[in-house]
Amino acid sequence: MGRYVFIRAKRACRVRLLAGFLFMSKKVFVDTSAFLALTNQSDQYHSQALRCLENLQTQRVLFVTSNFILDETFTRLRKRGGLNIAVQFGEQIQTQRQAKII
Repeated sequence: MGRYVFIRAKRACRVRLLAGFLFMSKKVFVDTSAFLALTNQSDQYHSQALRCLENLQTQRVLFVTSNFILDETFTRLRKRGGLNIAVQFGEQIQTQRQAKII
């Protein structure tokens, strides 16, 4: 089984420290805080999360998350932004080729 690098939007500096490891890694575990930062343009970590996502996509890593993380993300998105935002997020996750739900 491959190694996982945990991505939390609030710990973007930690991701930078692991940059050398990321080149060797093929899988990245994505947490709720990263999903929320990516979907909310007013989040203080939105731009950092976007840059991190773009960097990892160019490295063709597999983004891994769990059904528990997605459940928490859907609930928080629905509560903060409404049902349409949560549904759009779910549709995007389902169509991602670089994403796996465990």
